[in-house]
Formats: sequence, structure tokens, C-alpha cells
Amino acid sequence: MQHEVLINAGIGETRVAVVKDGRLHDLVIERRLDETPIQACNGMEPSLVGSVMLGRVQRVLPSMQAAFVDVGLERAGFLAARDVRQGASEDPDLATLCISKTLHEGASLVVQVVKDPIGDKGARLSCNVTLP
Repeated sequence: MQHEVLINAGIGETRVAVVKDGRLHDLVIERRLDETPIQACNGMEPSLVGSVMLGRVQRVLPSMQAAFVDVGLERAGFLAARDVRQGASEDPDLATLCISKTLHEGASLVVQVVKDPIGDKGARLSCNVTLP
């Protein structure tokens, strides 16, 4: 019986596969946040994807059709206009509405993390909260 362990470590994600007799036996995928040297000593951080948080709009950028939202992490999260309200993609009137008419600086809103922070970028956020 031949066993192999295959490891692929990339930015923000590590994949480990155990192969027995040429067949995949086990697969583990771990995602981590942007690590500081202190965090790296403690091991990998858990993923925030799926976490629901109360955020406060820091900055609205009409030219990007996006906003930056403070959710208590090291960096503000990124919220695209299409992720502000449910149904925006189905309703053309909502999809073309300028984000500056929907959000303003200082506004509080419930958001869900859809992509972990990586490198110098904050988490990707959505107002369309879903259950996994």
C-alpha cells in the first residue's frame, strides 16, 4: 500500500491531500487571514466567511459604486453596490441606482463576510445575509 501526502500552500490558503494507492483518501483545505508575525506564531486564523456583523459605513465611493465598511477588523471591508440590497441583480432599476443614494457615511448596516481579508485588502462584504 502506497501513501502520499500532497501539500499546496498559497496566499491565504493551504491544501493537504492524502493519496492511498493512487486514490484520494482525504482532503483538508484551510483558509487564513492576513497574518502578522504574532499571528503566524499562533498558527492559522479561522475563516470569517459567513460571519454576520454590524458595520458602519466609513466611506462611499460613487465612482467605484462601492463603500468601505468598518466591521471591527484591521481593515475596512469592501461592499460593492450590487451587494447592498437583495434583488438588485434582478431589478434593473435597483442595479443602476447610484450607491451614494443608497448609503451614506456613518450609516449602520448588517453585513456578511463573503471573502476573507487577504494581503492589504479588507474582507469582501454583502448585505444579502444567507445561511450556509
